[in-house]
Amino acid sequence: MDSNSRYPQSYYVGESSRRQPPTSKELREAKYKVLCPSDDILTDLRRCLTCEQWCSPLNSIGALSCRFHPLPKNGPSGGRWHGPGVFECCGVSDDPQHKLFHSRIGRKGCCAKDCCPIDKIPYPRKIEEKDWPAALREKVYEDINTINSRENQNWAEIVVHLRFKGLRIDEQDSFYLSRVDEERCKERMRHRYLKDEKLSKCLRIHSTEKEGLVRMREIIVDNRLTVGQMVERYYSGTRRRAAFGPLMDGRVPISDAKLCGSLKEDKDYSLEQLA
Repeated sequence: MDSNSRYPQSYYVGESSRRQPPTSKELREAKYKVLCPSDDILTDLRRCLTCEQWCSPLNSIGALSCRFHPLPKNGPSGGRWHGPGVFECCGVSDDPQHKLFHSRIGRKGCCAKDCCPIDKIPYPRKIEEKDWPAALREKVYEDINTINSRENQNWAEIVVHLRFKGLRIDEQDSFYLSRVDEERCKERMRHRYLKDEKLSKCLRIHSTEKEGLVRMREIIVDNRLTVGQMVERYYSGTRRRAAFGPLMDGRVPISDAKLCGSLKEDKDYSLEQLA
């Protein structure tokens, strides 16, 4: 007996008739062509892999009803802002034996996302209005009407009344549903947070060197640093602090003893290297 006879005959055909794997372009088109083939799927109940709550896509897409940590837990050497055994994004632990254990933030997460039964992070992370299924569109438009009726309020006051808290507007004034709180994630990946409290500032500093060259830098600094420590850490290098003049707010010098946490993120500061 031929060693290949145990396989179906169709398996051993010419290359031209054998079914070829789809190209990358075909896979991309299939992925974005239809969000879901039927609105019935939107009402199917499934368990979220993260919080283990039962939910349907109709109630979870864009609702940001689940939570996660956007940064991993620190190893023995610690991280940029926090020590070992805690999540770098929020400074707390999910281990009850750790001194920084937090039952809510540590175990559930510090950033919002959609519940998802397929993966820890929902995909796609952004669903444009043109791709909303009819049943979902009808529900979201109720929130859009809520936004329009509260146009004189700020977003923090409006969002508490929304069912789909991931509802956003892009640069082209088109609505979309964000399935992850991208703004909060980006903030926590840049800044120092402890639980839900932001403990760092992004400062814009224009430094003038001896040759007259002016450089602008945005620096993320810990609120606990003094201005003198900040200049020494980010500008002096191996040189002494005396190599630079005082940090200036316009024409007003700022004391080296002042804490960076008291500075304003919406201001431009200047620093000049002395001759």
